[in-house]
Amino acid sequence: MTRRIVLLWVCLPFLAWCGPAGAQTAELPVAVPEVNVSSRPVAADGPVPGYVAPRAITGSKTDTPLVENPQSVSVVTRDLIDNLQAQTVVESVRFNAGVSVGNFGFDPRFDQIYLRGFAVNTLGDYRDGLRQGNAPFTYFRTEPYGLERITLLRGPASVLYGQSGPGGLIDRVSKLPTEGRIGEVRLTTGSYDRLQGAFDVGGAVDEGSRVLFRVTGLARNARTDLDWVPDDRLFLQPAVTFRNDSTTLTILGHVQQDRTTPSAAYYSANGRPTRIRTSDRSIDGLFQSQQQVGYRFEHRFDEAFSVRQNLRYGHATLDAAYLTSNGLRADGRTLNRNVLSQEDELDSFVVDSMAEARFATGPLSHTVLLGVDYQNTGYDTRSGTSTGPTLDLGNLVYGEPIALPRLTARTVQQQDQVGIYAQDQIRLGRLVVTGGLRHDWADQSSASRATGVRTLQDDSALTGRVGAVYLFEGGLTPYANYATSFNPQVGVDRLGSPFEPIRGEQVEGGLRYQPPGTNSILTASAFQITQRNSLTPDPEAPTRFSVQTGETRSRGVELEAVASLADGLNLIASYTWQDVEVTRSNSGNTGKRPVGIPEHLAGLWLDYSIKDGPLAGLGLGGGVRYFGETPANALNTLTNKSYLVLDAAIRYDVTERLQLALNGYNLTDTDQIQCQSGACYQGLPMTWLASARFRF
Repeated sequence: MTRRIVLLWVCLPFLAWCGPAGAQTAELPVAVPEVNVSSRPVAADGPVPGYVAPRAITGSKTDTPLVENPQSVSVVTRDLIDNLQAQTVVESVRFNAGVSVGNFGFDPRFDQIYLRGFAVNTLGDYRDGLRQGNAPFTYFRTEPYGLERITLLRGPASVLYGQSGPGGLIDRVSKLPTEGRIGEVRLTTGSYDRLQGAFDVGGAVDEGSRVLFRVTGLARNARTDLDWVPDDRLFLQPAVTFRNDSTTLTILGHVQQDRTTPSAAYYSANGRPTRIRTSDRSIDGLFQSQQQVGYRFEHRFDEAFSVRQNLRYGHATLDAAYLTSNGLRADGRTLNRNVLSQEDELDSFVVDSMAEARFATGPLSHTVLLGVDYQNTGYDTRSGTSTGPTLDLGNLVYGEPIALPRLTARTVQQQDQVGIYAQDQIRLGRLVVTGGLRHDWADQSSASRATGVRTLQDDSALTGRVGAVYLFEGGLTPYANYATSFNPQVGVDRLGSPFEPIRGEQVEGGLRYQPPGTNSILTASAFQITQRNSLTPDPEAPTRFSVQTGETRSRGVELEAVASLADGLNLIASYTWQDVEVTRSNSGNTGKRPVGIPEHLAGLWLDYSIKDGPLAGLGLGGGVRYFGETPANALNTLTNKSYLVLDAAIRYDVTERLQLALNGYNLTDTDQIQCQSGACYQGLPMTWLASARFRF
């Protein structure tokens, strides 16, 4: 039944091309009525100048002003990413409230990001409104140079996006074709022999601006602070848009290759870090290749009714090998090591179809959204392990030949999800009430080729959200919401009953303020999130089975200010207090803070551009980031120290086309050490980047 619903809804947007009304639309590529396409408003997920984005799609799947969204949403704009010279998504979002990065130190493998104390790299990884699936070791990697903006939606988001974690999601929005001409070449160098070149070109193909294109690319050869570890990348992202007065179709995709390490950990002695790598340059390496292709379709029947569909297919392969610690011998200096090898193949298909209607019923104005989405993620992972050579901690020797183990373990998994959702944004004067419901069917199958064991599991869940915003005169906007989430779990308990999905619920209240006459948004929010049905050891058989009595609570306060002022000053400032606690557990850690989660976070970035006078064209930036103490083990008996990091930037517009920039990170070379359950990670030491950007 659910598959029939999916097939029907997949075709729904294209009903615009069928029937009596659709017959005329189908001829549009041949005869198009004259329209002034340049008069169209900027898309809610398109480019904006400065740091303040007034609108976003991620929080509602409709073109909605941020102040009318009853849930906490932040947007990282292209200008902020450029001013920071951010090389990763992690570096782009670390000044935002509620965002914790660096929990695993510097990690070149993928984006380790937490929202409100919960990891979002698995279930909260989105691109262009569609989830990016993952395998055990493989995640779709993101090149920030290919992004127009990054949107953070805090708190449960299942009502619009299906299975997700309670902390929220991060939507990476790709650069899309624009009518205006784009031409840019950027060269970057810096610490660890970084050599990087990038380009971004696009514009209208025809005089009527009905066909637009954009091609973005990047190539990098670099090392890292980790011994012998590269940070190499090849990236190409083409896109083309076809449009007329009522229909827009954008086809976009990218190809990317990365070479780095599968493990960023250092050896830890008695729970404290060292600078000793347990792996070896002769075998250590991770190579990932990924491709994604899809489209964004929209047809407007009139001012009141429209249909949209977003679709993407992604494929990734990974090949990795490294050495890991296997205990210290009695002599106190000889470290046993194991060799680990991993191969993953990942396929992801996602399609989201929706219909939007805007109408009024008496004094109430409505924006109603009805949708169906389908997600399929499948992976084939093969792994092997063997005994490796020992390492003398008092006389480090690297580079000896090491044989790869046979890939003896193999798991194949398929995940399918179908969701039907409905949302109504109701406005009565200055009051905006948003309510939504969603029902999901999630199927998972897993098979071990080594043991022959096959697991099948079907889950369904009802989730929702209700929230309200009141738009006072003078720019003051209080809001509140209640939202829920779910996340299926594979497995059975001691009695053979399948596990229920993990459930999350949030209660949030906040206040936004837009000072009249300024381009700025100040936000204060307070929240409580409870995650239930987590797995914890079964008291009857703790080493063999689990029960679903685990519970975690996160509550806190977030303050964030974003501004782009007329005198050339841009800023983003934030403070986060989060009280995250394991409230129920059979592991002895009830009442403890989860490993690696800080209580206090703060950040401030200021950027000033001189517009007039003899120093016109000069830009200065500076920032400070604070990361509080974190537990280093589940019982909270070991603690990682807090740290403060200083960043700075200077740039100069030599001409209208040429800009030179220099960015420095961690200027005081502060240690950023995070140990977790015996493994220790270190943040980047003082680094610098210099770039030259030429626009044509």
